[in-house]
Amino acid sequence: MGGEGSAFNMISVMKSNRALLRKKDYFYLRKEYLNSVKRKSLDLKEATPEQLQIIRAEIKANNKRIQNRKVVAIPLIFLLTAVLIFCSIKLGRWMFEDVP
Repeated sequence: MGGEGSAFNMISVMKSNRALLRKKDYFYLRKEYLNSVKRKSLDLKEATPEQLQIIRAEIKANNKRIQNRKVVAIPLIFLLTAVLIFCSIKLGRWMFEDVP
């Protein structure tokens, strides 16, 4: 059948793009690392392994905090949207007296 090759190509491109979106970029990680070092006012070339471990732990904790905020925010947004839709339907029925 015609078009099988193009459909397969489209699917593989979409999978590749999804994989790229999930992967954290080297420059993003580098920027985050350097910002953490700057806050601690350390010289990166002279930092001890213990100091580097502290920086890594701080970055991981920050990422976990951001992830937790997202986990809480998304259901809250869905809940507020559902309540808003429900209230607007009730208000519309009350205004136009469609309530039995």
